[in-house]
Amino acid sequence: MGSPNVAALRAEMAEQAATIQEPLEGQRDYTRVADDAQDEADMRDAAAQRAVERQRRLDVMAAVAVALDAMEADGFPELPKLKVSSGLFAKFARNKDSILAAFNDIEAIPDVAGGAVTFDPNDQP
Repeated sequence: MGSPNVAALRAEMAEQAATIQEPLEGQRDYTRVADDAQDEADMRDAAAQRAVERQRRLDVMAAVAVALDAMEADGFPELPKLKVSSGLFAKFARNKDSILAAFNDIEAIPDVAGGAVTFDPNDQP
């Protein structure tokens, strides 16, 4: 089962791709509004630069979609449990029990915050 977050991201990227693709088509008309040769050259350069930027964004979104496909094929967001032999599982279980037993027998020493340690250099042990 895929993540609803991944599905939402895919939907958002598809929506954004549509908003990027449409202006790419319209940028071909930029030069038609130019009054003179310099305006036409400036418009053509600006349109070409914008087309590169938009295409780069589309390429990145395509790469993200490929990465999302790979993540979902790998079972994202779930991470399957590691499969081990029953003998190794029993060893893990014994270690888990001993670690929990030891854990129940300890407590943390509180951290000291903002304190300073000083000593008299004349004090010799």
